[in-house]
Amino acid sequence: IEFKYFMTGLFFGLIIALVLAFISNGNLWLIVPAGFMIHHLAGPRLGWFRYGLNYFGQAMIALAGPLFLLMLIILFKLLSVFSSNPLIEKAIIFNAIYAITCLLPIPPLDGSKIYFGSRMLFAFSLPAIVISAILMITNVPIFLALVISFLVGITLWLVYYISFENRAYLGPR
Repeated sequence: IEFKYFMTGLFFGLIIALVLAFISNGNLWLIVPAGFMIHHLAGPRLGWFRYGLNYFGQAMIALAGPLFLLMLIILFKLLSVFSSNPLIEKAIIFNAIYAITCLLPIPPLDGSKIYFGSRMLFAFSLPAIVISAILMITNVPIFLALVISFLVGITLWLVYYISFENRAYLGPR
C-alpha cells in the first residue's frame, strides 16, 4: 500500500493548509486528506492476491479509514464525559471533519474508492458516517447519534436502491 497525498508537487496541499493556519492565527484550518494506492508484488502467488484485488475489495479497505475515525470520535466523546479538556473537544472536531473530507468522492481520497467500488456501499456509508460525525460534535448522546445515523443511512440506501439499482433489472421502459 502506498500513501498518496491529495495534491502532489512538493506537498502543495500541506503548504496551503499551514499558510492558512498561520495567517488566520489558528482560527481557520484546513485538513489535507490523502488516499492510498494498492500495488501487488510481482511473482507467483496463490489465493486472492494472485488474481488482483477488485474494486469492491478496495472499497472495503477504504471504508476502514472513516470507520476508524468514527471509532476515535466515539472514544474521545467518552473521554470528554469524564474530563472537560478543550484538547479532547478539538480532537473530536478534527476527526469529524477529517472523516467527512475522506469520504468525498475525489481521487485519490477514500471516498472515490468506495464510490467506484460499490455505489450501494457509498450510498449507505456516506450519510451514516457524516451524520454520526456531526451529531458527535453536538451534545447528542453517543448511542442516539449512532442509531439516528444508521436509520438515515438505511433510508438513503433504500432510496438509492429503489431509484437507481432496481431499474437496471427491469429493463428500459
